[in-house]
Amino acid sequence: MDPSQISAIIAGAVAIASFVSSVITTMLNNRNAMKLRKLELEEDKLRNSVYHKRDILENYLKYAGQLVNERTPENLELYGSYYLQALLYVDNNTADSMQFIHDYLVEGTRNKDDLQVRMFMITSAIKATLEQLQKQ
Repeated sequence: MDPSQISAIIAGAVAIASFVSSVITTMLNNRNAMKLRKLELEEDKLRNSVYHKRDILENYLKYAGQLVNERTPENLELYGSYYLQALLYVDNNTADSMQFIHDYLVEGTRNKDDLQVRMFMITSAIKATLEQLQKQ
């Protein structure tokens, strides 16, 4: 083989290696970009879930407090729109206290003296739940 043929073979090998290298680099970059995008979507989903739960629990407390202060059909409707949703995100003890408050607010069947104690318990429990959600 003369030197020009060897040069041509080497040049061809370098060109093929260069092409294969760029294809492999592109594939790896795309794969890493897809993994990052998947992680970002999972983080957004978790963040939205936390915000949704926080919104429901905060609005439950807000409208329960409004209904305690002023029993109007509008306040009752706002309270009712969050009561059952809030039950989904609390533990059993908090749910029992929420049921007690619900019975008082909606049906008037409970003792008002216990209402403040239960509201304080629920507020503390929901605060702890929200703090736990923020840590996720």
